[in-house]
Amino acid sequence: MKRLVKIIFIALVLLLCSTPLALTVIGIDSPSVEKKSQASAPRMILADGSLNESFTRDLDLYIADNFPMRTLLISAWHFLNTRILGQTGNDQVILGRDGWLFYAPTIAAYTASDRFSQTEYDRLDTILRLQRDYLASRGISFIYTVVPNKNSVYPEKMPIRYENLTDDNNLAGLHKHLQTPGYLDLHSLLTRSATQQEALLYHQTDSHWNNSGALIALSALLNQASQQLGNPLANPYLKAASHEVADWSGDLAVMLYPVGPRPDRQQYYDVDPGYRYTRPLRSLEDLSIITRGSGQGSVLMFRDSFANALIPMLSESFAEVTYSRAVPYDYVLLDKTDTDLVILEIVERNLPDWLTNPPRLPAVEYSGDLPSAQPGGTGKISIDRQEEAGWIKINGKIADSTVLSNWHQLLINIDGKIYEALPVTDRDQPDLVSFTLYLTNGSQPDTVSISEVLVSTDHGWFSFDSD
Repeated sequence: MKRLVKIIFIALVLLLCSTPLALTVIGIDSPSVEKKSQASAPRMILADGSLNESFTRDLDLYIADNFPMRTLLISAWHFLNTRILGQTGNDQVILGRDGWLFYAPTIAAYTASDRFSQTEYDRLDTILRLQRDYLASRGISFIYTVVPNKNSVYPEKMPIRYENLTDDNNLAGLHKHLQTPGYLDLHSLLTRSATQQEALLYHQTDSHWNNSGALIALSALLNQASQQLGNPLANPYLKAASHEVADWSGDLAVMLYPVGPRPDRQQYYDVDPGYRYTRPLRSLEDLSIITRGSGQGSVLMFRDSFANALIPMLSESFAEVTYSRAVPYDYVLLDKTDTDLVILEIVERNLPDWLTNPPRLPAVEYSGDLPSAQPGGTGKISIDRQEEAGWIKINGKIADSTVLSNWHQLLINIDGKIYEALPVTDRDQPDLVSFTLYLTNGSQPDTVSISEVLVSTDHGWFSFDSD
């Protein structure tokens, strides 16, 4: 009897292991709604005739992405995990209460484990101020906003094992610490709206807001833009009839159930498009999208995927809108159209990116009084000059214990002229003073002479000699 049980067990294991191979031969597979690109079949001999030294790794990736019934097995695995263990089995997706799903990279913001220091707020304020000042010099208005993570708006749906510190995290601190005008506080607006109405503002199984949440943000954005531009902006979505359809495939749900998740509900508004795309649209994820409509004014919006829902709405209110997902933000786009307003939009979980990815912004000569500075010591200063997309990009680093912990503003003497640089937080070397600035004067990188770098700290200004 025991031997029969062993034989049956072995037969079942062999059958299970051989099923994918049999299905490959037959050509049967399970459906998939995944957006990820699958690995292609590897070649042992490359096009140049050389041996593919990574063939085994490539083959492993190909098999992992393409074995038959893959999506069905993955979906079954996550279903069992959520039902039996109360977790997803995917380290990127958190199972919340009442079937809600949350994106794991938002936990740092939810628990305030990545909280900015006062110095980091000062650096961020400098980066935003330099953008605003440059735009003001060209007569262009400026709005910047941060879209709250879903768990910042619906913390009650998060698992109890995570401590909610969203009242004391980076996003909550923007209002307290930033001085640069133009900030639109969506955090307060959406959290207040979520408690005052039954309609959901974010998808239950997606990391993004839904159209209802986007419309609330749009109304606030247009109100602030109207004040800055000095004229009212139309919003046809405010009084439009709407209907709800369960047809939305949440990005988090697809990660768990690639065979096809239960659709989420989405709100649709009965507004006939009054704009057009200037070139064929592949998807709302395109790096660059330009719309033209019957509204007034021209907008440049540096955005992320949260603006996907805003694009059809915002485009109704302006004559032209350029949406850019490129990083770093490239202000050369201003030269392609007569822009009235620049909008920066980023999701809360990516807020630290504003400290580490400085915009491609032309440096403007410093017009203030030159501060008196004390010698910065013997710290090593390194300067890198390179040409980038028609600009001269200058990166600098200073290693000096005098200014390491609390620096936030830098002035650079270049060929006898003083420029204010963008302070940068280097992820690989966070203890160094780092800065970036862009020049557009047509000089060659190796002819740019930097004689002095002035660094502002909580203890005053310090001077470092360079070239």
